Parts: sequence; C-alpha cells; structure tokens
Amino acid sequence: MSRRRQVALSATGALVGLAIALAIPGRGRIWALFVYLLLLGGAALVVLVWRTGRAIPAVGEIFWQPSPATPQRIPQLEEIRQELETALALGSDARGELGARLRIVATARLAERRGIELDRQPERARAAIDDELTWRLIQRREHFERAELPPLREAELSRVLGSLERI
Repeated sequence: MSRRRQVALSATGALVGLAIALAIPGRGRIWALFVYLLLLGGAALVVLVWRTGRAIPAVGEIFWQPSPATPQRIPQLEEIRQELETALALGSDARGELGARLRIVATARLAERRGIELDRQPERARAAIDDELTWRLIQRREHFERAELPPLREAELSRVLGSLERI
C-alpha cells in the first residue's frame, strides 16, 4: 500500500470517528469526543514510536548486543608457570600442587567463559578442555590420592597452560 493511500485512509478514519462522536446527542457527546481524542492520540503515539524505531535501528543494537570478550592472559598462569619451572629445575615432583592450582584456574575459566561448572557438568567441561593431560591434571582427587601422570617437562607444561588459556 502506498504512503498516500495510507495517509488518505487514516485521515478518512479520523474524520469518520469525529463525525460519529459529534452525532451522539447530549452528554454522551463529551465522552465520545474524549474517547475519540484518546484513541487519536494513542494512534499518533504508536505511529511516532514505530517510525522512530525504523529511523534509528542501530540504537537497539548498541544497547542490547553484548560486546565480544577479548582474550586475556591469566596472570595466575604466569605465576604458576614460574613456580613450576622452579620446582622442575630443583627436581621435585610438583604434579600434586600443579593439579590443585590448575584446577582452580580451570574452574574459574570454565565458569566465566563457558558457564560450565566443573564438578556438576563434567561432560561439558571435558568437551571444553581440549587436552587430555590438562583434563587428567585437574581431576578431583581424594586428599592423599596420587595422580598417575607422566613426568611434566616444559613442553607438556606449555601445552597444559595453553589449553587453559584457550578455554
């Protein structure tokens, strides 16, 4: 329907409504005019809101779309890296401590970035962690349970920290 035809139909409808309101006798005429003006004002408001929304579509996009998360390095991972490199250089087995610390980081990253709870949603957490060694390191263990893990060298440690950063 063309713009002219829409305007003509709207004007005709408004005039017919006014004629009907004026045709009502007595005190009912005042109420009819009041209702007519309310409906006319409501219709005008709907048209204004609709046209404003069409004229500025970017406003809704600005206010309602979340900004994409920028990947950030985790300062705790650098701290863990330094501590573990020191432990490995001294020849001690730091895997137990490593697992506990990496579990804290993995739990936080999974919750923050993916909305996954490590203990309640282990299948989803496993799918989000793309490295088998990392998954084995962050598994929940009893207090004195020993982890059966291969020796961790710098290459494996870098792989694990990289997989945590990718979560």
